[in-house]
Amino acid sequence: MSSPKAVALQTAAAATDLMPMRRLFTSAVFLATLLDAVYAKGVYPPGPISDWFKLQRNLMGQFCCDRSDGHFFYGDYTPNPDGSIDLTDPDDGSHYHIDKDYVLTGSNPTGAAVWWYEPVKGDPIEGSNNEGRPIMKWTYCFAPGAMD
Repeated sequence: MSSPKAVALQTAAAATDLMPMRRLFTSAVFLATLLDAVYAKGVYPPGPISDWFKLQRNLMGQFCCDRSDGHFFYGDYTPNPDGSIDLTDPDDGSHYHIDKDYVLTGSNPTGAAVWWYEPVKGDPIEGSNNEGRPIMKWTYCFAPGAMD
């Protein structure tokens, strides 16, 4: 039978052995939370870029970020003479024609094109859910970036 002092020493030793693991776990949770906050889509620290995103409106006066976040667009797109844009979605190869009313004409301080859209799931006419896969992207705005 162990004495109370021996049990206390064993318990303290076991707790000491777990301290590095607890510190590692706590550090990992803190780092994951920090990275999530930094890389969250649509979240920018207060400043000119954040203000730019909040103020964008298409030619019909609708806010670009009213229902969806802006996504940096690194795919191929072609500006048309009438002000519209044709683009190929790099996610699935789908082609989109974005009417000129949705194309922003002011400056874009991000340096990259930005596409504001909301994925639409299912078939809106048939009502099937298409297993939850997006079948198209509803465009709110498109801001051209620097063209190479």
